[in-house]
Amino acid sequence: QVGGSDAMAVVHNWSYENPDTTQDYRNVQVRSVLVFSNINTDNAVINGTRNERIQVKSGVFSRDFDIQMQFNGVTVPSANQGWTKGCPSAGTVQGTVDFTQQSGTGLPVTTTWTFQIAITNGGADVQVSAGPYTREYTCTLCTM
Repeated sequence: QVGGSDAMAVVHNWSYENPDTTQDYRNVQVRSVLVFSNINTDNAVINGTRNERIQVKSGVFSRDFDIQMQFNGVTVPSANQGWTKGCPSAGTVQGTVDFTQQSGTGLPVTTTWTFQIAITNGGADVQVSAGPYTREYTCTLCTM
């Protein structure tokens, strides 16, 4: 690509806050900072963070999700159709999910999950842990 850009940063902020939290509601806050580099080559690379907070109240139940993700070296090769396929060939995504729930005036209970995703040629090896429990599985994200 002659004269094309080599890199770009995308900053995404989005939020919705319900003005009345005495009734059922959902509040959402999202912030992403992703850096796309080597985009003028055959293998673009994505690094960055994405953080989300989702607060939900329904009846006497409330739930709060706090999600933090880190993208490291997520590589997307160009294909016959250019970048439209978007199938990652390498990289990792790591993060945590803090989930807090409360029923009525009871004490809130928080659970923390951590996850690690290793990407190889459109496949993902995933490890999710919460306390002493760990689960691992492999899935296909897309076909190279």
